Amino acid sequence: MICVVASRYNSVITERLVEGAERKLREAGVPYETVWVPGSFELPQAVAILNSSGNYEGFVVVGCIIRGETSHWEHLAGAVIGSLLSYATTHRVPVGLAVLTVESLEQGLNRAGGKMGNKGEEAAESVLNLLKIKNRGA
Repeated sequence: MICVVASRYNSVITERLVEGAERKLREAGVPYETVWVPGSFELPQAVAILNSSGNYEGFVVVGCIIRGETSHWEHLAGAVIGSLLSYATTHRVPVGLAVLTVESLEQGLNRAGGKMGNKGEEAAESVLNLLKIKNRGA
C-alpha cells in the first residue's frame, strides 16, 4: 500500500496535487491511503511516523510552499525537502516528492493540473518506479 501524505496549507493547490496522485495510483491498480497534516513542516514527521507502522511500501508527499515577504519559505522548503530525502535514503523507502516551492499562487496552480501538468501525478509515478527498482533488488 502507498500512503499519500498531504499538507492542508495552500489547499487550493494541494487538493489538486492529491487528486493527480490518487488518479495515477488508481490507474496502476495500487492500493493507497491519504493522510492529511496541517502544513509542510509536518510532512517529514508524518512520513517517519507512518513508515514505522510497516503498513506502507512508499509515500507520495504533497505540499505547497509559496514565497512570502520573509525568508521563512526558503528555510522551510530546504528543511522539508532535505528531511524527506535523508529519510528516504536512510530508510530505503520510496518517496515521491510533490512539495512545490513556488513564487506565486499562479505558479502552484500551473503545476497542480494546469499548463505544467500535475506534479502529484508525477510523484506517484516516481514512487511506482522506485518500487519496481526496490522489488527487483529484493
